[in-house]
Amino acid sequence: MNKVIDIFNSIDEKIKRIMKYGIWFCFSLAVISCILLITYKFLCSSPYLYKIGLYIFKNSVLFFSAFLSFGLVFDKIKKDLF
Repeated sequence: MNKVIDIFNSIDEKIKRIMKYGIWFCFSLAVISCILLITYKFLCSSPYLYKIGLYIFKNSVLFFSAFLSFGLVFDKIKKDLF
């Protein structure tokens, strides 16, 4: 566990900032998708609303994992090159 924490603490500040904004973007997409899915559940039962909410949620999880993994990879490449 300490090794994982050390890896995240040693990330370059620019990369860490981009990762932070990306994760916040993904979190906001997840909140929007949850609002759409709650609206589908309680107010209207349009299948399009359900599909849009589900697609947005899937994309937010995909973007989250991409920001996290690509940030770690770019930091590793940057440290290896310089």
